[in-house]
Amino acid sequence: MARLLQKNRLILNCGFFMEDKKQNMSTELMEKEEKFEKDLLDQLLRVQAEFDNYRKRIQREQETLYSTLKGKIILNLLPVLDDLDRMVQHTQHLDDPLANGIELIYQKMKTILRNEGLEEINPVGKPFDPLLHEAIETIETDEEKEGLVLEEWEKGYLLDGKLLRASRVRVGRKNFASCEEKEK
Repeated sequence: MARLLQKNRLILNCGFFMEDKKQNMSTELMEKEEKFEKDLLDQLLRVQAEFDNYRKRIQREQETLYSTLKGKIILNLLPVLDDLDRMVQHTQHLDDPLANGIELIYQKMKTILRNEGLEEINPVGKPFDPLLHEAIETIETDEEKEGLVLEEWEKGYLLDGKLLRASRVRVGRKNFASCEEKEK
């Protein structure tokens, strides 16, 4: 009987040991499972952030490409706009249906381009700005008009606030003869 009791104790101890081992394994498995879930969640968040950044970058690149292409197309249309402007200026005194039609086409084209973000630079009477104007000639003038744009030879344009084509202008400069007279 003592042997049987000893055997039963041994079996009970083994059972408790196995139960304890099961609990330890269960705790380890749960910890591993939690760590695995946490790692998966971190990876998912990282992939979502990378995709969001990718989407934003692609959108910026598309906007830049659209803006560049729009600028190239409008830049190619500017000589046509200049020609229409000259035609309107030369025919505005005529009471001719053809001249009126040309003016309507010119106004329509200006409206379309303005809606796309094109704006004229109006430099006459303003200080010369090398970022917006290209000086093709200087004209001697009195001191108060020195450095001012006196005439516009070719219109300049901004597209969406950025320079598309600089205005070609004539700029006033001080009359050196009058300066020499003042010195005497």
